[in-house]
Amino acid sequence: MLALNLSACTDIQDGTTDIDSWPAINEYTLNHPCMLHTDADFTYVKSKLTRTPWSEGLDKLKNSGYSYSNYTPEAQEILGRMDDKNWSATFPDWWNNYTYFYEDAAAAYQLALRWKLEGDIACGQAAVRILNE
Repeated sequence: MLALNLSACTDIQDGTTDIDSWPAINEYTLNHPCMLHTDADFTYVKSKLTRTPWSEGLDKLKNSGYSYSNYTPEAQEILGRMDDKNWSATFPDWWNNYTYFYEDAAAAYQLALRWKLEGDIACGQAAVRILNE
C-alpha cells in the first residue's frame, strides 16, 4: 500500500499537479465492451460446445445450483460484512448478509451465460429479474 501511495503522488507537489501539461490522449479505440466476454468469445465457445472440454464445461454450468431459471434471489436492502462480536447484536438482521449478494451475482452471471450460449430465454429473463431485485 505504501508503494502505491508513493507512486501515485509523484506528480503532485504541495497539493497541486501540472496535469494540464500532460500529453493528451487523442484517440482511443474500445475493443472490448467492458464486460468479461466479447461477442467473439461467445461465438468461439458456441462453435465448440459439442466437443470436450467445452461440452463438459457447459454440463457443469447447467448442473450448477445457480443456473436454473427458477433461482430465487435473496435481495438485501443493506449489505453487511462485519465482525460477529462487534456488530451482530447491533445489526442482527444484516451484520453478515453479504453472502446473499455474491450468490445472487453468481446466479445472474451463470444464467446470463446459459442465455448467451444456449439461447435459453427463461435463463436470460431470470438473470434480468435477479439484477432488478
